Amino acid sequence: MTVRHVDSRPVDVGASYLTARDPVFQSVVGDWRERGLVGPWTNTFDACGLQVQSGIDAGPLRYAARGGLRSLVEDLATRVAVGSGPVVDGETVNAGVLATPDPHALDILATSQARWPASTLPSATDCRIPGWRA
Repeated sequence: MTVRHVDSRPVDVGASYLTARDPVFQSVVGDWRERGLVGPWTNTFDACGLQVQSGIDAGPLRYAARGGLRSLVEDLATRVAVGSGPVVDGETVNAGVLATPDPHALDILATSQARWPASTLPSATDCRIPGWRA
């Protein structure tokens, strides 16, 4: 979640909006809306060719974060109790995020020096998609 500022305005690098289809996440987004952290953006994109509009793609409502998507991660982080953290590359840290698809994360954790409580890690079969290959 990277945000750059252009003329004092936050600009997301990478993902620039979010959608909320899961009811639990919809309640989180509803809370953000009430607090002014996100606002509805659009549910429609025009699909254009070189010079001709070729159609409209209506989809789920997309939300924009007023302070960039990173601000939402920071807001979620305020709800997490932080105690003694994991050890990453020999250094104790307060918290760690491994932002990658689950199968890759498990492969990385299995060969890294990071130490995580076993109870917090899913098994490889919990998150591998049928037919997926490393």
